[in-house]
Amino acid sequence: MNRKRNNYSASWGDMVEARGLAISDSWQPSSQLLNQLISQGISRYALLNEWRGAFIQIMQNEDRREGQQQWDTLFQQFVAQQQPVVTPSPGTYPGRPGSEPSRTATMTNDWQPSQEMLKLIRDTVCPNGDYIKAQLTSFSSHFYGQHHPNWDQKFRQWINNGWNVYGHKNNYKEQSEQGFIEKHTDRSWADDL
Repeated sequence: MNRKRNNYSASWGDMVEARGLAISDSWQPSSQLLNQLISQGISRYALLNEWRGAFIQIMQNEDRREGQQQWDTLFQQFVAQQQPVVTPSPGTYPGRPGSEPSRTATMTNDWQPSQEMLKLIRDTVCPNGDYIKAQLTSFSSHFYGQHHPNWDQKFRQWINNGWNVYGHKNNYKEQSEQGFIEKHTDRSWADDL
């Protein structure tokens, strides 16, 4: 009994390469693509920790099979869909009626919270307007160029953390009444030593 084997013209490796590979859980965008996206103002954390995982899951669910260069191209398209670069004009805020629709906004140096949010912060979190004004500069500098869907809520959280968590509500009035020299040469902390 003589069986003749089928003679396949392509090897297994050639077939896998032609079809591409499924994306692995450990896939990373190329360093070139990563640097390009970061230079566009997109957070490295969002790219590697949030969107990379979502991208991998979607590609695995679709059972896509591509090569590294195609994965980079698809990831770049995915990020563009997730992160539209929208800078609202002054006076518009995401989610507010009459504002241009956007999922994210870019923080600028001249950003201001809405009047409704300022009133809410004064009524519920921090009644000290001077503290809120001082923190606005720190807030906009800290998040400059970053994207977020609701900067008003983020600012409220910032004020809440600074005012309540770090105890500023107890000592802000005392410090603000001191002059510059008194504030910086204060040795009252050593009284009980």
